[in-house]
Amino acid sequence: MEKVWEEWKTVVYPALESKVKEFETLGYKNIHIDEIWEMSVSQMKKRKADPALHTIVQTILHMKMHDYMQQKTIESYKKIEQKKNYDEALEEILAQVSGNVAEKVD
Repeated sequence: MEKVWEEWKTVVYPALESKVKEFETLGYKNIHIDEIWEMSVSQMKKRKADPALHTIVQTILHMKMHDYMQQKTIESYKKIEQKKNYDEALEEILAQVSGNVAEKVD
């Protein structure tokens, strides 16, 4: 299924470029086509049916800066939570390992 999405990406590339240029005119210079594409695909995958070409283009062109920033904020919170969970798991493993080492020393 991912291959199908990549084929669609080449077809709708002008719409992606247009959206990036729109965001650049609003002052957001570090937005990439791949980010817009991934957000659009994410939105379309939530729907049950495979989207038609006009639906894909509509999803891209109707994306608002608010939607983009909201998605980026959610992603950053998820990364923070994953890091927190990772840090907690690492601390737990280190505690277990150091506890096992202490037991062997005794």
